Amino acid sequence: MGDKIYFDTCIISGFVKQDMKSTDMNAFEKIIMVSDENKSFYSSTMALEELNKIPSSYRQGHTNYYKTLEIVNGSTFDWIDENTTNISSNDKDPIYLQLRDGLPDENDARHIYLAYKNGFSHFLTIDERTILSRKDKIHDICGLIINNPSEYLDESNT
Repeated sequence: MGDKIYFDTCIISGFVKQDMKSTDMNAFEKIIMVSDENKSFYSSTMALEELNKIPSSYRQGHTNYYKTLEIVNGSTFDWIDENTTNISSNDKDPIYLQLRDGLPDENDARHIYLAYKNGFSHFLTIDERTILSRKDKIHDICGLIINNPSEYLDESNT
């Protein structure tokens, strides 16, 4: 199938506000502009919840870009698999517990867990402080490849 890429909320916001580092902005534009059947771009209902906290006078561009992405459901904490009747709490899943314990922000742990549970290959973020600085540890926990746009483009071109 190819790369199934989850966009963290800060990627959406950074693109819309044009406030990513220039190397990441240029790389991100190349990633999304190149039509490639081997790549698919996603975010989640959880990201929309975060975007809806942006003051309404600044929100429209964010939600417009969000609507161009494929969306996975992740807005409820107890969500495991909406396609089954087996709903149990994430706080019992050892992968989620490791992510939550290893990350300073619970929402980051939830985004990463959601990407992991939905079989994503890559998680794209510009969150240096809480995610990128821990990307090797996250990969060891759940196998996701965590990159900023520049790193992802460099790796996909090799």
